[in-house]
Amino acid sequence: MVAGGAQSIELFAARHHFDYADRGVIKELATWFRSNDVRATMHQPLFEASGADEWSRHVQPTLNLIDVEKSRRINAMDEVKRALETAEQVPVESIVLASRNA
Repeated sequence: MVAGGAQSIELFAARHHFDYADRGVIKELATWFRSNDVRATMHQPLFEASGADEWSRHVQPTLNLIDVEKSRRINAMDEVKRALETAEQVPVESIVLASRNA
């Protein structure tokens, strides 16, 4: 993509895209972005870790930061925090967070 002229690449925090909970993967991404002239952006997770490999555009998001059930809100925020930790290593320029309505 960089050779084709890409100036920015979005990382989608879904474990089948890149496993943001795997420190080795994050370290490898950080090294790559630092050694290439391309910016990183990141889309925060929409899916629980358990269902991330079953994702498609026809599947409703499973994470809901404003869920009426407190334990689901806490689980969703924990998943978002895990993905945010990526930005401590990878030079992420911007982050997108989306939440569906309850």
